[in-house]
Amino acid sequence: MRDPAVALAKKGYHVLLDKPMAVTEEDCTEIVEACIQSGVMLTVCHVLRYDPIIHRIKGLIDSGVIGDVFHIQHLEPVGFYHFAHSFVRGNWRNEAESSFALLGLC
Repeated sequence: MRDPAVALAKKGYHVLLDKPMAVTEEDCTEIVEACIQSGVMLTVCHVLRYDPIIHRIKGLIDSGVIGDVFHIQHLEPVGFYHFAHSFVRGNWRNEAESSFALLGLC
């Protein structure tokens, strides 16, 4: 994650990363610094940010209609047909036990 992002930033490419952008805080800092020094944009995908349901939930919380919210648990109802082909869960944060790529909601 870090190496390709830093290399591309140094070549002048804008960088779009999925979550997690890196495994460690130090790697994240290195990516950010490379993008700043190269004058390129760095963006991290937040695929549910503009989802209508998320906006509705935010509106309900902000309006106070459901009271004070202390905890939210979000469960994704991912069907087996989708999971089997394009949705990876597991030990993604440890490259030694998985791969550098994480297939997500995108």
